[in-house]
Amino acid sequence: MQERGLLDDAAYAAGVRRSYERRGYGELRIRQELRRRGVGTETAESALDEYEADLGRMSALLDKRLHGDLSDRKEVQKAVAALQRRGYRWDDIRAALKAYGAQIDDDFS
Repeated sequence: MQERGLLDDAAYAAGVRRSYERRGYGELRIRQELRRRGVGTETAESALDEYEADLGRMSALLDKRLHGDLSDRKEVQKAVAALQRRGYRWDDIRAALKAYGAQIDDDFS
């Protein structure tokens, strides 16, 4: 089956990564899903090498949650928590917040 290209773990892992990226999930969530599906560590890491956080999608989620109002710190923290639950790394969340116009201080996380 492998000779005929019917069993290709790398292609499977890449397909799962693309699917979860399109659905708006971050690297950590995708890694968890690959692990859940039994993809080997090396294969999963290889698939995730091509992962890049979609700041546009993250900004859209921030806008959906915040509606442009960054004055309520609790609401901003809830939006950050939503991004974390979707599997985004803090560095990516910070970049999305800055792109959205939020002022980030060191004790924000």
